[in-house]
Amino acid sequence: MALNRTDTRCRTDTRCAGVRATIAVIALVMIGAGALAAPAFGAAECRRAAPGALDAAARRAIASVVAIEIATARGPAHGAGFVWDRAGHVVTNHHVAAAGGPITVVTADGRRRTARRVGSSAAADLAVLKIAGPAPPPVALGSAGGLARREPVVALGNPFGGGLTPSPGRVDGFHRSIMTGPWTRLDGMIALDLTLHPGHSGGPVLDCRGRVVAVSTAAASAAATGAGRLGFAQPIDQAARVIRRLIAADAGAPAHAHARPASAFNPFRAALAAAPARTAPDRPRLGLYVAPTGQGALVVHRVIPGTPAAAAGARVGDLITHANGRNAPSVETLIATVAATRGGEPVRLRVVRAGRARNITVVLGASTARRG
Repeated sequence: MALNRTDTRCRTDTRCAGVRATIAVIALVMIGAGALAAPAFGAAECRRAAPGALDAAARRAIASVVAIEIATARGPAHGAGFVWDRAGHVVTNHHVAAAGGPITVVTADGRRRTARRVGSSAAADLAVLKIAGPAPPPVALGSAGGLARREPVVALGNPFGGGLTPSPGRVDGFHRSIMTGPWTRLDGMIALDLTLHPGHSGGPVLDCRGRVVAVSTAAASAAATGAGRLGFAQPIDQAARVIRRLIAADAGAPAHAHARPASAFNPFRAALAAAPARTAPDRPRLGLYVAPTGQGALVVHRVIPGTPAAAAGARVGDLITHANGRNAPSVETLIATVAATRGGEPVRLRVVRAGRARNITVVLGASTARRG
């Protein structure tokens, strides 16, 4: 399996392949009461926590977590989210909120509620929804700043649309950069050694006290990394700035702005509108979604049909080790190589596929970003 966003049209796409790969997910004045602040709690104490601490943490937090179901033309898409404040705002990923039309949230006790889109940031892969009617209690917020490598954490999500489920694991690393689309890069991500399935996207990652320390966003499988399942999550400290900005912007919006048609949430259109400087029509691109493995290579988690990479025979699961003779251990190095190559010129990729090294020559074209 390859790196993919962890929510998706699970019952209608081929085995939950994803809406579009992210590899998604706040400092204006908070409107209303915000997420509850928990007492300071150090990473060292979490590392010494009893074996059942993560189960207990999940039980404490689950009342503030929701499963998300979005109606689409091809059937329901699934994700997860968590209640941010007493006003009923729910945090999730942009690629969850942008999946389709009407949104239903399902609470831990099985109640189904409608929700509207408050705001969304394609560049940050974060979105805010608002539940209609009484809302569950908000989560307790922690901080990713106190996390340490190998610290135990647990992700709460809605795997395969089957309901809220905990996935325990450990922190694997920090400050990772991942490509979530041809024009979108997420920096400062936390790598997690735990199992994230389609449907986990937008759910919280908790420390051993049940505090939210990150937002689940994407995953890479053992087949791609060779080192167990690897997930990626956005630190809550980083995400909170975007979340607060989206809520504050909605508070000042006219009432008719809340009734936007589903077509306005086309993820490609939203990405173009959010990052015009990075989507110039003449910008050469490969057509790959990649993320670092942490072992000196990049894993391909999606190849966009009709792009230079697709024409060259790139495949999901390829490990890119070199680009034009240079090591490619990070997203930045690949971006720099592509940026230095003109349209019509080749980018020579050295990849490992099924244990064998091979060369792929990708002749860059111009991206043909279309609106409408």
